[in-house]
Amino acid sequence: MKPSRLIWLASIAATLLLLAVVATFSPIRLQITFDNQTTTANAGALNLPTTTPPPPTAVPPTDVPATPVPPTSIPATDVPATPEPPPEHHDRNTPTPDAATPIPATPEPPPLPLIQPPQISIVKRASVAEALPGDRFSYSLVVTNNGQGVARDVVISDVVPAVLKVVDLRSTKGDIVLNGQRVTVYPRTLDPGESQTYTIVVQIDANAAPGSIANTAIITTTTIGDDTGDNTSTTTVQITRPLTTQTIPPRLPKTADPTILDTTLLAYWPLLVLALGLLAFGVAARHGAFRQQTLAVTVGGMPLTADAIARRELAGCATQIPLDPHDLVQRWRAGSTTGELVRWVAQHNPQADHLAVSIAVQKVLQRTLNRTND
Repeated sequence: MKPSRLIWLASIAATLLLLAVVATFSPIRLQITFDNQTTTANAGALNLPTTTPPPPTAVPPTDVPATPVPPTSIPATDVPATPEPPPEHHDRNTPTPDAATPIPATPEPPPLPLIQPPQISIVKRASVAEALPGDRFSYSLVVTNNGQGVARDVVISDVVPAVLKVVDLRSTKGDIVLNGQRVTVYPRTLDPGESQTYTIVVQIDANAAPGSIANTAIITTTTIGDDTGDNTSTTTVQITRPLTTQTIPPRLPKTADPTILDTTLLAYWPLLVLALGLLAFGVAARHGAFRQQTLAVTVGGMPLTADAIARRELAGCATQIPLDPHDLVQRWRAGSTTGELVRWVAQHNPQADHLAVSIAVQKVLQRTLNRTND
């Protein structure tokens, strides 16, 4: 490398070092201008004239091979940062508020009041539960506001059944009018806790048929929030049939007490049954129902007086039957049965008892056959 270039480079390095030392320790005001904006740094108490550094001298490039320059140890100098100037503001005659003056807080708007809804209700009652055709009675309509707000544009409507005639209307607040069978009440407003009563007096038609009459009243309001669950009320009146008048005779006939009669029969009916039984037994005995039936048998026209059996049969006999034992035996041997022989003998002796004839025929046949066999 040429000695002249080395000297030139050393001069530049010394100049830069000198400038750094002067900028750090010397009271020199430096002014640097960039694009018509000036930044000033006060480096000391002296006001020195501002010097404009000369433009850098252009060094023509020399085709010299690059020679490594040993690094020069330059002590690090802390250059204070130059604060940026505040941005320019156009003058609008706006006063700058003092930082120490407190800004008053904006007051918050008051909360909106909470609207309380009304709670109106109606209860309808009748003065009677039953009535006759032509009778008068009254309906009472009790309306109440149980809510916290005022109910406005309150209207009560009640359509009275056609079988009833409205004869009187009474109101404690507002107008009450009748249009045909419709009764309308205009209380207009109901304050919280307020209650009013309205009365409708009616008369039942004289030709009304018996039965139940139901009547309903309705209350309404235009105020929002009312619960309509208790805005209607119904009551029922029963129309009954009039009682018919009966003429009571001046004196009633005396009759036995049925209680006493039943007690007497219950106590003495066994004796009564016994008496009736004895009476029937006496009548039957009188007509010979229990008399012993005896039969006297005549054999061949002659009574069997020598025979012991015949004597027993003839003792106390009440009926005489002529009976031929040989004829009976012949008929029996000819093929006639005992029953046919009994019927044949009974036909010829109608006055004799059929049972006694049957016994006599059987005994005569038995005795006759035994004697023949002997």
